[in-house]
Amino acid sequence: IPYEPINATEQGYYELLLSMGFTRHSIDQLYAVFLKVDVDASNSLSPQEWFIAFETEPTTIVLNFLKILDMDGSGVLNFTEFIFSCWNFLTLDLRRMGGFVFLMCDSQAVYRSSTKKMENAVDIDNFCDTLLTLHAKSSSDGKGPVQQAIAKGRKRWKVTALFSDQVQLFCYENQSLITPLIKLRDKFRDKLI
Repeated sequence: IPYEPINATEQGYYELLLSMGFTRHSIDQLYAVFLKVDVDASNSLSPQEWFIAFETEPTTIVLNFLKILDMDGSGVLNFTEFIFSCWNFLTLDLRRMGGFVFLMCDSQAVYRSSTKKMENAVDIDNFCDTLLTLHAKSSSDGKGPVQQAIAKGRKRWKVTALFSDQVQLFCYENQSLITPLIKLRDKFRDKLI
């Protein structure tokens, strides 16, 4: 079934996808996957449909992941959100994966003196709690490197909040922190491709 945008907003996103190098065929292929996952034919993916289709448990990391992908905050993913999430998440490299961790944290606007402007930042305690939550199902051996990296980071940071680029760099330098996200990305990729 070929994909047809149902309103002006979706038409705009469709044209954006084409300008980004997606072909009509690749969009139709992703739409076929979307329809297969959408078992209740609601033209949206509920978290339950996601868990079943991608064989994931409703862990904190997956729920936070879906919340980030849900651009309109409706609690479900429409096709536009699905296709952009496919592209955005599946193309993340290890350096940018930390940015996804940043999005999983509660951020607030903070004045950044180095850029002399307001930027979103995360409270260090919230960031550390988010990292530990990502590893909630890890064994004690898996949590050890995470706790060590956080302890090292806390000694290094002389501030109460971190900006996105700082979170990205820290996660890149301590890749054990993002292992659950890498596994989720790879599982998602394997199911789609």
